[in-house]
Amino acid sequence: MSSIEIILPARGACPWFDTALQSIAAQTRPPDRITIVDDGLQEAEKIARTCNVLFGDTCRLVGNHGSGISDALNTGVAESSCDWIARMDADDIACPDRLERQVEFLESPSGVDVAGCGTQAEYINEAGKCIGHVRNPQSWDAIRRTMVKKSCFVHPSLMLRRDTLLRTPYRKVFDGAEDFDLVLRIAEKEKIINLGRVLMKYRMHHSQSSYFNRPRQTALQELAIRLHYIRCSGRNDPVEHQPEIVEKFVHWRLSQRGYSGTRIILTMLRYLGLYIQGGDYSRIVP
Repeated sequence: MSSIEIILPARGACPWFDTALQSIAAQTRPPDRITIVDDGLQEAEKIARTCNVLFGDTCRLVGNHGSGISDALNTGVAESSCDWIARMDADDIACPDRLERQVEFLESPSGVDVAGCGTQAEYINEAGKCIGHVRNPQSWDAIRRTMVKKSCFVHPSLMLRRDTLLRTPYRKVFDGAEDFDLVLRIAEKEKIINLGRVLMKYRMHHSQSSYFNRPRQTALQELAIRLHYIRCSGRNDPVEHQPEIVEKFVHWRLSQRGYSGTRIILTMLRYLGLYIQGGDYSRIVP
C-alpha cells in the first residue's frame, strides 16, 4: 500500500488549527506521516503538544528552510519519504474519508497515469457553517480547457505524487499564487483531475491572505498563465533565469489605474455573495 504524508504549512496565530488537526485524526485512512512546517507560528509549543496527543510519533513539527509558503511546502516535500503528498491548510477541515477516497482513486486503474487529484469543497464561515459549494471540473479535458482562465482546484485538497513535486517544486517568486503556478507547470507534463465528492471544507474569513492580497494574487495568476503559453510554445520560461521579472510585472499591473480597486471590489462582492447565500448576515449587518 502506498504511503501518504500530509504537509501543512502554518504561520501566525492559526485560530482554527485544533479543528484542522482533529479532522486529520478522524480520517478513515490515517496518514502515515503528518508534517507541520513552522513558517512563523505564534504558539508552536502548544501545537506540538496537541500533535503529540493526537498523533504521537506520526506527526512532526519542522522549521522552514527559508521563509514563505513556497519554501515551507518545498521543505515538507524534501523531508518526506512518502509516495503521496496531501496538502492542507491550518484553517480548513478535511472530511473523514478524504484521504481514503483520494488514494483509492489514485491507486485504481483510472488513476495510474495521473499525477494527483483534488476534490470538491464546501465553503464554511468562521463558525464552521456551510455558506456555499465549490464545483470544479472533474475530467482532464475540462480542466485543461479551464485552467488557463481560472483556478480549477481547491488547492488545500490536492494530493500529488512526491516525485512530481520533486521534479516541479513550488516557486518562491510566486508566493500568493504558488499553487496556481505549480498546477500549470505540472499540467504541461502530467494530468491532474478532481474527484466529484465534497471532501474538504474551505474556510472563508477576512484575515486570510487571499482576501487582503487579491490584486497581487490576480497579477501573479495572470503572469503564470502568460508563462504557461510561453512554455507550451517551446520557449524557455524567462523567470527561471530572471526571477526579478515577476516583481516587475506585478508592479506594472498594480500601477495601472483601477486595477487594484476593481479586484478589491470584486473580492468583497464574492465574499458578500457567499455570506448572503449561506444566510450568514452577521458579516453584513452590524
